[in-house]
Amino acid sequence: DAEPGTIIQEMQSGYMIRDRLLRPAMVAVAKKPD
Repeated sequence: DAEPGTIIQEMQSGYMIRDRLLRPAMVAVAKKPD
């Protein structure tokens, strides 16, 4: 079990050139159980 708000999986990595973000990373984030 991961802490809420922590990234548990990276489906697609982000992509940057110098200081420009071209594509943000697609990640799965742990949620707090209801």
